[in-house]
Amino acid sequence: MDFYNHAEYTPTVSALTQQRDKISPVYFPETLRCFNCWYPGKIKYKDYRLLACDGSDINIFRNPSDPASYYRNSSNGKGFNVLHINALYDLCNRSYQMLHIVGRHGQNEQRALVDFMKAYTADDKCIFIADRNYVSWNILAYAQHWNLKYVIRAKDITSNGILHTFHINQTVGEADMNLSINLTRLKRCINKKQPERFRTMATNVTFDFISPGEKGVFPIGFRLARIQIGKDKYESLLTNLFPS
Repeated sequence: MDFYNHAEYTPTVSALTQQRDKISPVYFPETLRCFNCWYPGKIKYKDYRLLACDGSDINIFRNPSDPASYYRNSSNGKGFNVLHINALYDLCNRSYQMLHIVGRHGQNEQRALVDFMKAYTADDKCIFIADRNYVSWNILAYAQHWNLKYVIRAKDITSNGILHTFHINQTVGEADMNLSINLTRLKRCINKKQPERFRTMATNVTFDFISPGEKGVFPIGFRLARIQIGKDKYESLLTNLFPS
């Protein structure tokens, strides 16, 4: 009402809702893209753009008819709705570059990062930065395939994450080492003379380069930087940035 100065021609709630429903969802990412084209960030770190990816939940209005975002609350039975947002943020220029918004039930942070990476090439000179939720063989393979730079925090060597594959001595302390492995879906693809150089992926593991049951081997390599942050506490970073 204030926007229309309480005029008689103020649209009704029903009219506004009907007009809003005409807006295609594709216009929102396109608007963000156009905005960034008009105001491109010029600040870089050593000639690279630093693009950080992270996800967050946001509560929205209650809508039980939306199964993608609705959660039933056992305490009062009313329930609530939640969206999950993945955002790609330019750290140096403090600007959002891309957004991926879905109902909380349909969230897939690793797939969102792949979609973000598809929009860039090696010539764009970007470094993708992400937390542990995003690390996967699929992400590392796409970055290697497209020659995109990254720094991703991973579960430490003492956990059951990706680094567990390499059986690194847990007393190694701080470390900077190059790691490589051959990924496959089938055990018959493993070189019997060097079985430690192979990793067989389960059928429920997402890996777009070799389908479940398909014959094939995907060699992958990266650098591990293990940094001490406290007494007996370490952070492990996976990257394909190497000293030059």
